[in-house]
Amino acid sequence: MSNNSTNEIIQQIRSGDTTALEQLYSHLNEPFVIWMYQKYQCKEADALDIYQESILVMYRNILSGQLTKFNSSIKTYLYAIAKNIWFVKQKKINHGKNYQNTLINKSEVDISQNPQHQLESNNLHAVVKQYINSLEEPCKSLLTLSLVYEKNTDEMLRHFNYKNKHVLYTQKNRCLKKLQALINQQFSREDF
Repeated sequence: MSNNSTNEIIQQIRSGDTTALEQLYSHLNEPFVIWMYQKYQCKEADALDIYQESILVMYRNILSGQLTKFNSSIKTYLYAIAKNIWFVKQKKINHGKNYQNTLINKSEVDISQNPQHQLESNNLHAVVKQYINSLEEPCKSLLTLSLVYEKNTDEMLRHFNYKNKHVLYTQKNRCLKKLQALINQQFSREDF
């Protein structure tokens, strides 16, 4: 597509004609999924979610007037949006994993450094379980299965009947934040 035709797409979308957007969506869909797999080893379902979000971001930017003309190709613009979405999602997923490791894998804590320390390293898991049990559902079950019983993502998706991994990761991240807030009310970082 030339810059003239890409800029015509902006005008069509802004005027309320979504035909160009639908054609663009169909035209770039498959190459996008392939690109996401090759570049990031992204699964097809996740790539399609990111593609839809990228199209939506572009659409909103056009309607809001933030995007008035393309200085690059539409494909380049969408891929840049997608790359940002991918990294944000990965950061959230990895933050949850890092936080999970921080909570659970603290068995090397040297409690002799803090004489007022009320936790013994071998009781840390019990304390975390206690706080998990004080959470409301679905957080209580989700974190118990994930952290205590170490169930994998597929098992958890089936158990909770979530439609995809993104929903599971989002819910798990919310639950981890609730757990963190509970623990932070009682303990300081130095306790761990």
